[in-house]
Amino acid sequence: MDILFEDFVLDMARRELTFRGSEVALEPQVFDLLAYLVRERERVVDKDELVRQIWKGRTVCDSTIESRLSVLRRALHDDGRSQRLIRTYARKGVRFIGQVRGGTSPGGAISQIFPLDGVVIDSPATPKPGPRPSVAVIPFDNLSGDPVQDHLADGIAADLIGLLTRCRTLFVLARNASFGLKRASPKMAATALQVDYLVDGTIHCAQGRLRISFQLVDTRHGYAVLAEHYDRDMGDIFSVQDDIAEKIAGRIEPEIGHFTRRHLVRHPPRSLEAWDHFHLGMSHLYRATPGDNREAQAWLRRAVELDPQFSLAYAFLSYAVVLSMIYFDAPPVPQQLDEALNIALRAVELDDQDASVRFALGRVLTVKKRYRDAIDEMALATTLNPALAIAWCGLADSYVYMGDFERADPLFQHALDLSPHDPMRWAFLSYRAQAKLFARDFARANAYASQAVRAPNCHYWPFAHRLAALGHIGAGEEIASALEQLLERKPDFNCDWTRERLFYVLDADQLDIYVDGLRRAGVPDTAA
Repeated sequence: MDILFEDFVLDMARRELTFRGSEVALEPQVFDLLAYLVRERERVVDKDELVRQIWKGRTVCDSTIESRLSVLRRALHDDGRSQRLIRTYARKGVRFIGQVRGGTSPGGAISQIFPLDGVVIDSPATPKPGPRPSVAVIPFDNLSGDPVQDHLADGIAADLIGLLTRCRTLFVLARNASFGLKRASPKMAATALQVDYLVDGTIHCAQGRLRISFQLVDTRHGYAVLAEHYDRDMGDIFSVQDDIAEKIAGRIEPEIGHFTRRHLVRHPPRSLEAWDHFHLGMSHLYRATPGDNREAQAWLRRAVELDPQFSLAYAFLSYAVVLSMIYFDAPPVPQQLDEALNIALRAVELDDQDASVRFALGRVLTVKKRYRDAIDEMALATTLNPALAIAWCGLADSYVYMGDFERADPLFQHALDLSPHDPMRWAFLSYRAQAKLFARDFARANAYASQAVRAPNCHYWPFAHRLAALGHIGAGEEIASALEQLLERKPDFNCDWTRERLFYVLDADQLDIYVDGLRRAGVPDTAA
């Protein structure tokens, strides 16, 4: 029986409070205080009533009550000044004012803890935790036959839970909920936990080698969405554990997002909510066409109209505005850049601990040529969520414009390793190709651009990168074919257009290298 508010889950059956999947330590008396205030949230509760209900009528002084309220506020990231969730009414009492989700009404399910007139009300089915897809990770099975390796199997699953809780698009069950089903089959665990997706796996150690396999199961339809394995030398077992957990998390979140978007596009709900608008916007954002970018902005703007507190929708709306200036026909003028920045700052104001929000702000700062600030934001994003591949790519790209190619290249590779099937994979490769162009490594620029043009949803820019690299290499036959493919996608492509669209590149030498390669390949200076 769960009660949800903000990013907290109050589990009445287990008497636990979790925040973004991590358990919050509460003394029993403080837990009872929270549960009672949530139950009676429609009214102000005075101190005499709290003494009767929480302290069972024992004599307690006001300072004791205030002390427990202060502890509770700290646990909820609240305080006496902001009173975001618990409000004090002078000489009257206190009231819980947070918005509760999950279908729990006053005097309803929480009555199991505090029955009305001695009647215990049956608990309802566990409510779905809001619109976010719910995920549980159960402990991996140790197939090695060595009980010593049990800690590794449990450690990978625990690390994976920690990483997935950093993805704000997912609701992740806390460890103590899923680890209670350690020996259960995936089917039994899915039934017991009532989640949309389940992650389970195995480890097998032999002769100094480790194989870790996992699968992501869609519990609603009963099939595996994703199944992969990783082989590693044992070496430093903690480094191996961290590496594998990051890679699995990097694969899972984009895959669930893809399935959510595909479901909405194919079966649009009759009554669209902010969450639905957000994912429909994201489905268009990943398609690199001018029309889709406009659609993405429209859906995302509607999402924030429906939910003005929706930080992720603000973040990706800002990103869509940025992309409209780089990839499409929106003019890269100060007003447009300022709008993107203001939207991103609003996202940060709403949730400054969301990696995707920090990424979006970092991209705006990049196109405003504030590279140092962008690097700080991207670095923070990778700290908040080490499995967010797009943030690693953004960090690498910001280093490129400062001329630090040596630091950028492994970061690009890390992004590609984390999410090899990411919907923005073509962009990861494209930015890496552009970096190699600026570094005058034309052979590798051509190689990465050639990979990018074969990736799904590819934009015309990687075709231009490939052509610029070939122009410097002097590959005649390849140039003719590459030029034809570029002009098929962007018939009016020219060198002046290139300089205008690369407005975020501060280094004149980098721009000259790029444009010189295009000229050598036969691209005209101006539109015909």
